[in-house]
Amino acid sequence: MNALTAPARQSILLELIGGRSDLANAIALNSVMMNGARFVGPLIGGALIATLGERWSFGLNVASYLVMLAALARMRLPPRGRAPSEHGWRRERGGGGYALRLLSRALRPAAACRHQHHRRSYVALMPWFAGKHSMATRARWAS
Repeated sequence: MNALTAPARQSILLELIGGRSDLANAIALNSVMMNGARFVGPLIGGALIATLGERWSFGLNVASYLVMLAALARMRLPPRGRAPSEHGWRRERGGGGYALRLLSRALRPAAACRHQHHRRSYVALMPWFAGKHSMATRARWAS
């Protein structure tokens, strides 16, 4: 879920703080809040489940989301200026080209991860393979 919401939060950060002068502090504060929530959230959730049970804990989680949705609905940001846009097939062709360039960049790390993943599985199995096919094992089976 964070992969979907993080870009949206980061895109309005500059508008929320009102300028670039406090941008570094806002990014740092946002990072501290997100990492703090990752640490404190499960602790609070576990305590709520232990004291109230799953049903009420889930209900409180729903209520907290509703409060956040109400706060987001009350936010009033200045209107954004629109860039002149192309119409028709030019826009579609430009978007498709961008998506293909982005995909090719995204596939490079994925290919490296795939290679690393397959190599790692062989490294993990190497002690088993060495034990199964070593000379000492063959001698033990022969006798």
